[in-house]
Amino acid sequence: MLSVLYVDDEECLLEIGKTFLEMDGSMQVDISTSAQSKLEGWGNINYDVIISDYEMPLVNGIEFLETLRSRGDRTPFIIFTGRGREEVVINALNAGADYYIQKGGAPKAQFAELTHKIKKAAERRQTEYALEQSNSVLRATLESTADGIMVADMSGEITIFNKKFLQMWQVPPDNSQILDESAFIEFARNQVVDYPAYLKRIEEIRAEKGSTSYDIISFSDGRVFRRFSQAHTMNSLVVGRVWSFRDITGQNKSELELRVTYEQLSTAEEELKQQYKELADNVRILQDLERKYRGIFDTDMSPHLIVSKDTMKILDLNDAACRLYGYTREEFLTLSFSSLSTDPQRNSEQLTGNKADLQMHFHKRKDGKIFPVEVSFTSFGDGTPSILILSIRDISTIKQVEDALRLANVKLNLLLGITRHDVLNKLSVLMGYNEILRSKTDDGEILEILNKQLRACQTIKSQIDFTKEYDNLGIRAPQWQNVQEIASRAFSQMLKTVPFRCVTESIAVYADPMLEKVFYNLFDNSFRYGECVSEISLTFDRAGPDIILSYRDNGIGISQDDKNHIFRKGFGKNTGLGLFLSREILSITRMTIIENGEYGKGVCFEIRIPEGNYRFAPLPEKAREYGKEQKVLADE
Repeated sequence: MLSVLYVDDEECLLEIGKTFLEMDGSMQVDISTSAQSKLEGWGNINYDVIISDYEMPLVNGIEFLETLRSRGDRTPFIIFTGRGREEVVINALNAGADYYIQKGGAPKAQFAELTHKIKKAAERRQTEYALEQSNSVLRATLESTADGIMVADMSGEITIFNKKFLQMWQVPPDNSQILDESAFIEFARNQVVDYPAYLKRIEEIRAEKGSTSYDIISFSDGRVFRRFSQAHTMNSLVVGRVWSFRDITGQNKSELELRVTYEQLSTAEEELKQQYKELADNVRILQDLERKYRGIFDTDMSPHLIVSKDTMKILDLNDAACRLYGYTREEFLTLSFSSLSTDPQRNSEQLTGNKADLQMHFHKRKDGKIFPVEVSFTSFGDGTPSILILSIRDISTIKQVEDALRLANVKLNLLLGITRHDVLNKLSVLMGYNEILRSKTDDGEILEILNKQLRACQTIKSQIDFTKEYDNLGIRAPQWQNVQEIASRAFSQMLKTVPFRCVTESIAVYADPMLEKVFYNLFDNSFRYGECVSEISLTFDRAGPDIILSYRDNGIGISQDDKNHIFRKGFGKNTGLGLFLSREILSITRMTIIENGEYGKGVCFEIRIPEGNYRFAPLPEKAREYGKEQKVLADE
């Protein structure tokens, strides 16, 4: 029975998941609502498979996975989440997840798929473990034998040897003399007696590919080796030759002793045959794994290309890429990736850099039709990656979906406005009755209850009024906005009098029209919680191809404990929504925000603007005055 750990912060999903997974009796499921708590007690129990949600408090699913892998834990890991963004999938697989399954749909079908993936992941890990164990046994066997062993393939490359072989042939520590069979034969020139005869005998053995040989090698320093070799076969096909050497220096060379030695050799031969039979089985297992991974690559519905980083030549692809571009596999293999783009230079610059973020390009099909795509890639290679695996996403229909979503949001906000109006009316009635009741009693206990009720009503009204400001979030299309103009306009609404220095030059960003609300919330947080804020600044720096806007004040700052929670919905002393909604506004156009200040010295909010989402445009006249230190005066 499989032992499975299922982690999700939704208890109801844990219970239904446990019920479905244990239904066929093949597994026992341990559930937890916190990855953090499981990590703290890790090591008390071993699991065959781990299932985890992505978005969870304190430690999310990918952080949970990365922590386990950093500890050397290779338990199969499945991300099971409602988040379907492609970057989440890529991050999960890059972190070492075995599978990624998105929640949604009919529970029976969904958990049937999850059950299948659990069993498949457990089976694959068991196979890998068996292979590792077999390889370990093979290496230990080679190193424990008294003979020097060397294996070469049909091309002459030496693929396996043990330490005894190096000692017997007095090979230098760097092993440079045995890179291949020819180099090793030359290395023996000054060691063996009658080198021409030695070389001739090896050529005879090589000529008889499937033969078994036995002979004696005499050395110039008086040593004598017995040499035995036989063909290395796989599936009845000769793939190389195994050489075995035993030092028989000082032994009686009589026929009797030779006969005994030959019998011992025959026994060793049988052992080697058994060992290499196991090795052949291991190779077949590796081949099966390669076929499985190849099947996943070929059957994936997303188009993938394998490209040389140096030449941009397409080396391999899956069927989905053929369907997307209209080329046959043979035609694709004659093309370079740059030839698919309408802007080859920009296309190449992205792939030759180190940035693997999603970027939009315009590609052309075989029939000449141009369409937008998003391209992401993963690099492979030691030190200097030479192979790129590209993931292509056709985004032609995204605009249609965005328009439909925007229309739905308009209708939804209309309904919310009506509902909000009705709720506020009823809330006013409730607060009115509260006032009437308070005027009719002097009972202290009842007045305390009425005061609590009034505070609850006021909180509800405050939150409803606050959400009204975000009715238009995501409804209107993003647009180019000058940072200095937007920030200065937001600052002018504040009721405090402090110097504000805005040095962002002429940067314009592509953002949701509610960008001004982001800066308003940052200013509001400084004045509400900064305690001693006397100056505020907004500057920018370059971070590779991106730009980082830095918002700073000289107040008390944010404690380390709060840094990881300030952007969570409901966290804070006021509505708990300001910074949460600010992050959501920025994320509409792929911008991110973090707090990186030092507690006691003020806040430092860093807004990262990705390449393509900013430009330098002329600064509006009314915003130029904020290039110097300014004060906004208002009655407090």
